[in-house]
Amino acid sequence: MKRLVIVVISISVFFCNTEAQLIMDCDGNVGIDESSPVSTLAIGGPGASNYKVNSVGTIGAYHCGLRGENPTSSGNSNYGVVGGIIYGQNSGKAFGVYGVGWKGSTPTDGRSYGVYGYAGNATNGYNYGAYGYLVSGRDGAAVYGTLSGDTDVDGQYAGYFNGDVHIEGDLTVDGTYPSSDIKLKKDVRVIEEDVISKLESLQIIRFKKKHYSEYEELSDTTDRMIIEAELQSERFTKDRIGLIAQELQLTFPEVVKETNSGYLAVDYNQLIPVLVKAITEQQVQIEELQAAIESGEALKGAAVNSSSSDPLSSDAGASALYQNAPNPFTEETSISFSLSETVESATLFIYNMSGKQLKSYSLHDSGDSKIRINGGELDAGMYMYSLVADGDLIGTKQMILTD
Repeated sequence: MKRLVIVVISISVFFCNTEAQLIMDCDGNVGIDESSPVSTLAIGGPGASNYKVNSVGTIGAYHCGLRGENPTSSGNSNYGVVGGIIYGQNSGKAFGVYGVGWKGSTPTDGRSYGVYGYAGNATNGYNYGAYGYLVSGRDGAAVYGTLSGDTDVDGQYAGYFNGDVHIEGDLTVDGTYPSSDIKLKKDVRVIEEDVISKLESLQIIRFKKKHYSEYEELSDTTDRMIIEAELQSERFTKDRIGLIAQELQLTFPEVVKETNSGYLAVDYNQLIPVLVKAITEQQVQIEELQAAIESGEALKGAAVNSSSSDPLSSDAGASALYQNAPNPFTEETSISFSLSETVESATLFIYNMSGKQLKSYSLHDSGDSKIRINGGELDAGMYMYSLVADGDLIGTKQMILTD
């Protein structure tokens, strides 16, 4: 009897002593460092009735509410923490692992991670901080990110983002396919305006990307040595080619947007249709100019002899115009030609691709000769040049001037 009384007293202390490190209440809930467990197992906090296990870490840096660790073994798969919901209500949600990072008291201080992955030192090429795998054959995504809640994912994707995505660094892909189906478009209008003149107003620039430390104020805790190392990387030392968003916004505002950080960004994909239209317009101009030159209508001021019954006489036929060299050119090029001895007057004309005469050179010497064209006298672009001898068109060639 005496031994029974001692056992009963001991059990009562275990069950009811609120000061104990480990207690079990009358409902069978176990508390560790928790005097009033609500979860079946409550560590450091009461938890909730719908949580089987609730664990709260101590206050301070790098303290964990729950940590799982699997010692080194020879098995193929080892898990520190495993979470799984195999069966659930059809209309409900199932979370294999659910993570929340929230700093309610100091929302502007420190870091918050809902789920944090850290991996390394395995087979080269097979180290993943976070790994998602879509199974069952139904539509969805292995990794899903959103700013506005759940959405219906039409198709199967390794990654799906519902909202703006920012990548600080280069993005390498095998292909990009922006949605362009007419079924997804409304208020469709054909662009009628002259896009060539708009494109001519834009500056194509070479530049180097700025590091954030060059345009934002740094805090006292910023690691300056890391910044210095980053500034020496190819990302910030390599030349790039692009357009100025502020200029583009004046001509094609549809392709420019202001980002959340307050800076302007350009959707270069939307410029592709503009370039296609510009090429189409230019081709029409080339064909019209070619026809005009061949008929002599564009050679204003060239004193075309329209009364000649044989515009290409035997004397004029001995004259010739040759392709400039080098072509394309940047600084200087030479245009070679040959004039018959019977030619009394000859002129070399230079036109832009719109048919506007830019320059003319009077030629006097018969036989083979050449003139030099200084690239600094013209803007970079494509040009046409024609040789007219005694009012007859000898020939027309194209030349390209590059930056």
